[in-house]
This record gives sequence, C-alpha cells and structure tokens, in this order.
Amino acid sequence: MATAMAVLFSQKASAKTYSAFYGTYIDYSSGNKTSGYSGTFYLNTGDLYQSTSFGISATRVEEKTEETVSFQGKQRTEIVTDYIDQLDFTLLYTNTDKILKNHIFSFGFHYILTDDKSTNNGSIFYFDGTYFKPYNWNSGLEFAVSFYPSTKVFQFVPHLGKYFYTKNFTYYTWVKGYYIKVGDTADFAFSKTNYFSGEFGVHFYKGNFDAGVFLWGGEQVFAVKNSGFVVYNLGDVYKGGIVFDGGYKIDKNYRVGFTASLNRFEYPDTGENAVQTSVTGYVGYTW
Repeated sequence: MATAMAVLFSQKASAKTYSAFYGTYIDYSSGNKTSGYSGTFYLNTGDLYQSTSFGISATRVEEKTEETVSFQGKQRTEIVTDYIDQLDFTLLYTNTDKILKNHIFSFGFHYILTDDKSTNNGSIFYFDGTYFKPYNWNSGLEFAVSFYPSTKVFQFVPHLGKYFYTKNFTYYTWVKGYYIKVGDTADFAFSKTNYFSGEFGVHFYKGNFDAGVFLWGGEQVFAVKNSGFVVYNLGDVYKGGIVFDGGYKIDKNYRVGFTASLNRFEYPDTGENAVQTSVTGYVGYTW
C-alpha cells in the first residue's frame, strides 16, 4: 500500500540524526476504494559514509461495497463500509565509498501487516548498487524480491542520474526502467506475469528551497519504490502517473515540505479504471 513515504528525500549531510513525520490523505475516483489516510515516522542516523534508516507507517483505506440483504421478506441493497488497516516497517542500511570507492550500496527489508489476506505478512528484500561521480552523474541497478502468502514478485530497476548547473540553480534529472515479474497469480486477477514501465524526473535546488516533478508510464504491480520504503501491495495494476514535491529548510534544524501525486490504476478483477490522488505534508528535524 503506498503511504506517506512516497517521496523520501536524503538528509545525510554532516548531521548524525534526521527524523520526520508525514501525514497523507488519499482519494480514489471510483471503484470499491473511496479514501484513505496514513501517518509515517522516519528516522535516519549516520554520516556521509554509513547510515541506517527506519520507517513505520500506519495506513487505513476505506472501502464501500453493495450487499443484498433480506428485510421483512423483501430484498434490498445496502452500502457497506469496511476498512483495510495496514502497518509497514522498513529498515535500510546504506554504505557509501566504504565497500568500493565511488559506489553506494543499500540493503533493505520491508515487512507488511495488513487486513488484506493476500499480502499479509509480506516480506520484501531490497538491494541497490550505484556507481557515482560526485555531483556529476550516477548509474546503478535496484533489485527487490517480495514474498507474499501465495506468490513471489521480482523487480529489476536500472537507473541513471545526472546533475546540471546554471548560474541561478542546480537541477538533477533521472531515468528509471522497471521490470516486474510476478510468480503464481492464482489468488489475483492479473492477465499476465510480466510488467514494464519507465520513469523520468527532474529536481531543482536553489538555496534552502527545492522542488521537483516526475512522470511515469507503463504498467506496475506490487511495485517497490523509494529504496524499499514504499510498496504497492494491494494487487491493483498501476498504469502511469505524475508526482510533484517541494521542500524548504527553515533553519539549520527544521525542514517542511509537501508531495502531491496522481496515479491511474485498474482493478484487475473488474477491469474498472480509477485514479488515485494523494497529498502529503511533512516536517523534519535534524539533531
């Protein structure tokens, strides 16, 4: 389930500890899902060379379904409201320049407790290896394997990033390609097992302010994003979207920001298309 960590920024710098709280509201345009909200706590401790990050998210999604009931010998249709509650736990270790010079290696684990029986107790293992030229360019490969009660999912994500500098600001651009392979689909209504998609983004930096946007298209299921902090585990087929984000560093300790996203998806069991819109606000503190 995608939560407030949908846009997670790095705050390693010289500070030893960074913490943040995120609040997210989610709206669904149609289908059984109607709305949702989540709260997330994030903590990063370490330095430029080694760091450990932890995240915990609590999410609730509201669903409404029609049920036929009998009353005084007559049948009638009622709207029944139900909820999917979920807890996500994420742990990530990042090593920069220590294992190999000019390389970043990240190892992560994500665990899911949810009312969704098909993905409850899901375990996701994440790895990223990236070669970089400082403040110039980088290239690498992400890999994730997700273990759910009735299936396994493999994900490969090659990526490339580049910094550009102008007189007034700095900007960073990136491209990613996603390949997702689903194992047994008996418990899901997927029409295939292989999914492909691509992503392009740009982020601008000027003084204490930064902002960015990225777009993606193709198809994704059970996608693992943001270094393993975000997992789309509810079995919907996502078909593209756009994300805006921005942040401002108020002083040497406090940072505030927002994220707004719009994603198209399909309910595979009915073929109905819908749009997921989410808005996130956060406040972070450097210790």
